[in-house]
Amino acid sequence: MTIQIDDRHETIEEVGTTEAEAIEVGGIFNQVSEELRAAGLSSSQVEESLGFLEGTTTGAGETLGGILAIYDDPYVIVEAARAIPEAVENFDEIIEALPAAIEDQQQFNNPHEPGDRYYDDFRDGWYQGYFFWFVVEMAVPAGEAGKALKSTDTVQSTVNRISTPQVQRAAQVAKQGGQTVTAPVRYSRQQLSQGLHGSIGLTREAGERVLSEVRTVGGQYQVAKILDRNDVDGGEISRIDGDSQAKTGSATLRSGDDAGRVLADGGPDPVARAYQLDLDVNNENLVSNLFRHSDEIDLERVINDLEELNRPDADIQGVDELALRLAGGDQSNIKGAAFEAEVAVSRGTDNVEAIGKSNPHSRGEIDIETADGRVIETKSGDYTQAAAGSDRYTDLENQIGHYQQYTDAEGGTIEVTFREEPHGDIKGMLDANDVEIEIYNE
Repeated sequence: MTIQIDDRHETIEEVGTTEAEAIEVGGIFNQVSEELRAAGLSSSQVEESLGFLEGTTTGAGETLGGILAIYDDPYVIVEAARAIPEAVENFDEIIEALPAAIEDQQQFNNPHEPGDRYYDDFRDGWYQGYFFWFVVEMAVPAGEAGKALKSTDTVQSTVNRISTPQVQRAAQVAKQGGQTVTAPVRYSRQQLSQGLHGSIGLTREAGERVLSEVRTVGGQYQVAKILDRNDVDGGEISRIDGDSQAKTGSATLRSGDDAGRVLADGGPDPVARAYQLDLDVNNENLVSNLFRHSDEIDLERVINDLEELNRPDADIQGVDELALRLAGGDQSNIKGAAFEAEVAVSRGTDNVEAIGKSNPHSRGEIDIETADGRVIETKSGDYTQAAAGSDRYTDLENQIGHYQQYTDAEGGTIEVTFREEPHGDIKGMLDANDVEIEIYNE
């Protein structure tokens, strides 16, 4: 089975996804332990070392580079990294103070059952490794922690950089129990918000709120890097409300440089308003798809149109479905949905009755129906070359037939609205069928 993996921590120069063969085990070194014991090659020392490596990669994330570095020379890495937990007195007290969720994770990663011969060895090593990475994320400058497992040399240099007072400080934080899992994330949030204050002019308070819904150090670093790389105006983000600042951060993490470009070009206001839309749609999906296709649509106009169509006094059928198409459509579909919204708003929300209404008298849908008796088909695509006999010409001719079946039963005037002037053959065909034409040039 192949799975797609999004690294939940960080890579320093590139952020992306990869595919890998899925192995359903409690971790890479859990499986190594199984193999060694099956061959009769394990021991207490080996199991403790494997536990250390599993605890480290649990904290850091099982990135391919880190795992390969560990496989390259695991003994050197364990011996170098073990100096961190060994510098702490009463390490058992720290283990006891950790949240129950951490012990649950340890048990999941541990290939042995409680009471088995090597269970405690693997467990002791696991907690040492987990604490080692906890210290690394607190002591190493934000964005650099992910380099620690690149090779045996980087592990050793990372350990050398960490002072005994830093280790003791991390131990005190760990003893506070409930803060242990989130302390590195909160610590990096403070560091990165200070950096954003200097680089893009974001206030420190706003910077912390922007990163507040980003749950990993790597994710926070990624958001900060995207905002800085795209030269986003931090002053504008500082002026929006706190909830919108938090949503801006999570949207940036989800959409990457697509979000950065939109925020740089149009500011955070349209994004904040998109999250506040009271529609039957996943706002995260809506924002992400609008970001993804921001080169094909006017994002701010789309948000303005959705707000207008969703006014409490508008009572227009099909607005939720229109938003769903905007949230899930590809390039062609999202352009069509955005154009429908634009045309509907231009006709007046007090005049539009339905968008995307099913045609009860034939096939297909009526894009827009108005109270003054118009049924409107909208065309955002290029019809300048749609001569008689072309696919677009034939498809539109068939659609007009379906609209005519509707107006024969319900009455009304058929209209086709184009983004660009259509081919003369299209005009002739529509004129012959008493269909009105409107052109909406941007």
